[in-house]
Amino acid sequence: MIRIMRHTTLILAAIITMVLPASALSAVIFDNGAPDLNSISHRLASDIGGQYTSFYTADNFTLQPGANVITGVHWWGWKNPLGGQPNDFTIRIYEDAGGKPIDPHSSQLYQDLSIIGDSSNWNSVTGINEGDVAVNPFTLDPNTTYWLSIFDDSNSSENHPWFWIAGEGGGDAVQAEVGGSSLNWQPAGEGETGAPNMAFYLTGDIAAVPLPASALLMLSGMGLMGLLSRGRRKMAKAVD
Repeated sequence: MIRIMRHTTLILAAIITMVLPASALSAVIFDNGAPDLNSISHRLASDIGGQYTSFYTADNFTLQPGANVITGVHWWGWKNPLGGQPNDFTIRIYEDAGGKPIDPHSSQLYQDLSIIGDSSNWNSVTGINEGDVAVNPFTLDPNTTYWLSIFDDSNSSENHPWFWIAGEGGGDAVQAEVGGSSLNWQPAGEGETGAPNMAFYLTGDIAAVPLPASALLMLSGMGLMGLLSRGRRKMAKAVD
């Protein structure tokens, strides 16, 4: 009987654990694709401090219900090794305005995250950097289009801008030249290639879904019945 009570206690403890709110799990919540690092010719300038080239670049994304809390941003870029290490990035999340980012000078800019002094795993030989940064968790509306922009704003005077590397396949990337009171976002692709797909992915929290209460009750009842039946058989053998 003591053994039956012990097993019953374990089953009840397991049920309570499954019923309690589940902790969030970290996972990739949006993947826009990785680049072929052996061929990085397809890239777009995204640097507001270059001497001759100053552009914002952005690409769109949509998050799913239950996976719409961003905690990390990851991307690939390139900068001429002669220009030195890219170390001052800004990440922006824009709301959508009819198929392009909303004007960042308006009040509807959703998020502006500065990353100061981040080496972003820069390779001083190839010029490739892989950004991997954690951000304070923030929630976006699911099934809604947003735009991600990443740019180097180190305000360097040399002619070696930072480029955001594109992934495989076509996409919806846009660019806007820096300057003026507003930004005129335009499709980034030219000719037959069309707009590229910028290489990045987002990580975030995904809530683990507990079993429905009805299923837990059924499983617990079956387990208790099995233990009680087993106990009765042992007691019957002992009497015999």
